[in-house]
Amino acid sequence: MAGTHKSVGIDPGSRYWKLCVLDDEGIIARHKIETSGVSENPASILETLEKHVGDLEVMAAPSGHGLPATEIANVGDDELRQMTLKRDGPGIVGLSASIGILREFCGKRNIRCYVLPSVKHLSTVPEWRKINRIDLGTSDKVCSAAFSLQKLSEDRGLALDDTSFILIDIGHSFLAMICVEKGRIVDGIGGSLAGFGTVASGAIDAELLHAWDFPDKSSLYSGGLVHASGISLEEIESRLPDDLGSRASMALKRFLESFGSDLAAISSRNEVDEVVLNSVLGPKFNALLGGEVSRVGLETALTIDDEMPGCVGAAYLANGLIGGRYSSLAEQLGIGFSGGSVMDTIYFAGSPTIP
Repeated sequence: MAGTHKSVGIDPGSRYWKLCVLDDEGIIARHKIETSGVSENPASILETLEKHVGDLEVMAAPSGHGLPATEIANVGDDELRQMTLKRDGPGIVGLSASIGILREFCGKRNIRCYVLPSVKHLSTVPEWRKINRIDLGTSDKVCSAAFSLQKLSEDRGLALDDTSFILIDIGHSFLAMICVEKGRIVDGIGGSLAGFGTVASGAIDAELLHAWDFPDKSSLYSGGLVHASGISLEEIESRLPDDLGSRASMALKRFLESFGSDLAAISSRNEVDEVVLNSVLGPKFNALLGGEVSRVGLETALTIDDEMPGCVGAAYLANGLIGGRYSSLAEQLGIGFSGGSVMDTIYFAGSPTIP
């Protein structure tokens, strides 16, 4: 056997599902599947998984808002509601259906499969930062932070607990920031809490929610830069710096100002002076973000532009949970000691519950 502790990590993005296969000796394969295809036919991911089922020991399932590290066999309806926080209506990325399919797939093959925690489940995050918050960073952001922590530690020859940074994770819909201080996740601004997203709106005025009677969860995937500008992210990149037009220029200023404000806020309350930029945006757009990073007084330690850190980090953590090469990474991040519910420390009149 070439390697041991063979694992698969899955990152269910809004445009692509990404899968990474690795073992103790390194990465074996990486795959991308269009999210629209998975949403229409969740079983389509099995075709890719079947290619790697030989010697496969463990998998990190797509986890959404996550659970304390939980084997998929123990995920019932209540747990699934915590992961998706979705009322009735169509799914966006096919998460709910995929969990049932993966439970059966792994059960038949005696493959361990874990749902991973979100930032809110981590004991390393101070409790006061969790008050009236759910989205401090979804489980895929925890996985991206795990990848970044491992890479910076290896690149610089530092111990995990000597490594600190703010992960800026910019995807095709959401923007999130996760603070890692001395190898521990201590803070986060999730995609639905950030000031302004790429496609998603980010934080929403509560008065607007009440006045609009917010229709469904799919509406969260609107209101951001793309909708405000009226053009795609790709077109914004191609028209930078001087050919955006008044509407798109105004939307871009809103995006950059919000980005800088979020970064200033999370850096001001933590002892971190570097960022890792994981971005699907183009080089001209990323250069503008780099200017905002400098303006806040931070330095960019690492830039990642291949969209794969989430699935690689998930595979690292799955490998670590069964005692593989990345066990120290999983232990450092406290994955096995996560706990609680995303609905803990919510203090509103009416005692909100998961639908």
